[in-house]
Amino acid sequence: DVTAAADAAGDEVEEAAGIFDGMGRAATDGLKSALADGKITFEEFGDWVLQWGAQFLNNVLSQVLDPLGDALQGTLDGLG
Repeated sequence: DVTAAADAAGDEVEEAAGIFDGMGRAATDGLKSALADGKITFEEFGDWVLQWGAQFLNNVLSQVLDPLGDALQGTLDGLG
């Protein structure tokens, strides 16, 4: 059924988009903080990159691991 396939594809796109939730805010807030004094040092820029990367990795892992944890919890609940 084409409608079901389109709905499934839409759900997958929405789920994948969740990886980027809050990433724009994390990027701009970090840069604003680093540039607060009108200049940015290499160390401040490096800290910003690490912070943004950690946020992105956290979002990716959450999108991958949360459904696995939910499935495992459902299985364990079914056993008890």
